[in-house]
Amino acid sequence: MLNLNPQLTIAPASDANGENPMKNLTAYGVLAGALLALGAAPATLPSSENPARTMPFTISRETTAIIAPLDKNGRPDYVAALNNQIAPPVPAENNGYALWLRLVGSKTIYPSIAAELEQRLGVKDLPPTGKLKSFDDYLKQTGAADPQAHLSDTLITAGKQLWKARDYPALADYLKTQSPALADARAALNAPAWWKPYVSRNGHLYGVMLPTLSSLRQVACALCADATLQAGQQNFDAFLADVIAVKQLTRHLTAQPVLLERYLGAQLECRVDAAIGAAIGSGTFSPKDRRQL
Repeated sequence: MLNLNPQLTIAPASDANGENPMKNLTAYGVLAGALLALGAAPATLPSSENPARTMPFTISRETTAIIAPLDKNGRPDYVAALNNQIAPPVPAENNGYALWLRLVGSKTIYPSIAAELEQRLGVKDLPPTGKLKSFDDYLKQTGAADPQAHLSDTLITAGKQLWKARDYPALADYLKTQSPALADARAALNAPAWWKPYVSRNGHLYGVMLPTLSSLRQVACALCADATLQAGQQNFDAFLADVIAVKQLTRHLTAQPVLLERYLGAQLECRVDAAIGAAIGSGTFSPKDRRQL
């Protein structure tokens, strides 16, 4: 058997000359799944209104190149193939992703996949809303009127330069009040493992949901902003803890098989590198500290 990404078992075939005409076959399942997840699903795909019809034949070496894994209808199971690419399950207490869900709450999970995701992760009784709040939610709750207090402006700008509390008072207050939650976020990102199974809302690859990407992006930006704040106060240890946590997150994301997660990982890598560059370029830290970086 020939195993091609994404973990589909391909039956070898030979032409009249004994050559394998499929040797140059490349599986584009993950890329196709990403496009389908964005809403490009063909109208003829099975759905509740258009249920899957019984296969008129059994998939085998004589009928198709892909013979495993198969779903209950005998069709290639691309979701199972996607999950075959990630590491085996790990206990919830060692799984940074399970810890992360407890931190952000079940509201970040789509209801259609919540039960299966929680069962596969081995987590129970997730709080509806976690103690970690986004900057936008904090501003709505406190009624802050700072005209610069917007996630896309303040968090990103502050994370690229050394700053002090007087420069962005609303952001400084947010980071102070969220300090315990950000500490838990660092612990989750630095956990021994990061295991996140893929769950589909309808059993198909285009129905795979990525529920926590937005919260991961927001926290990474908050940690970068906190890092540059700490650097401005010459607090190297706190700065280092922030940037290491974001670096760990980028490693988790770029190791995933889905293109959208890898893209976010690369984007956040640029964000944290900008924070590190700002700190080093300022001359704030000692040569010993810089070598540690």
